[in-house]
Amino acid sequence: MSQEFYHNNIKAVRETIGSLEKQITKNSFLRLAIMIGGGILVFQLFKTNNIFLVVGTIIGIILLFVYLVFRHSKIERKLQEAKVFLQINENEIKMIEEHQNMYANGAEFEDPKHPYTGDLDVFGQHSLFEKINRCATKDGISSLASWLLK
Repeated sequence: MSQEFYHNNIKAVRETIGSLEKQITKNSFLRLAIMIGGGILVFQLFKTNNIFLVVGTIIGIILLFVYLVFRHSKIERKLQEAKVFLQINENEIKMIEEHQNMYANGAEFEDPKHPYTGDLDVFGQHSLFEKINRCATKDGISSLASWLLK
């Protein structure tokens, strides 16, 4: 893929991150307003001596607050996913320009007794493994290494 593809992804995801961060801030202020406004409202309703109205209002405030907390969690998850996507695209640009990969280079799999891995630079710095590895788990890294060893 071309650098332009990754640059477009980076631009789009940065805009998304900005939007999500604004939503998080807005959501936080809404929760604060609900707590302060709800406290004042409940205090005023205590003067009416209508227990049903007070309890109903408290339940309503709690439900609204819980909804905002769940919404905040959902937005936070989206933000984390966007940040990971940004990191992946920035890594691809770095691979094209500087040949540096944020993923493992497989140096732990180097075996000087293996018939071809040392000769062909299969593992280690600037190796085939480093160029193609995008594995995020130890199992994935091990699987990729075992494929290259066969």
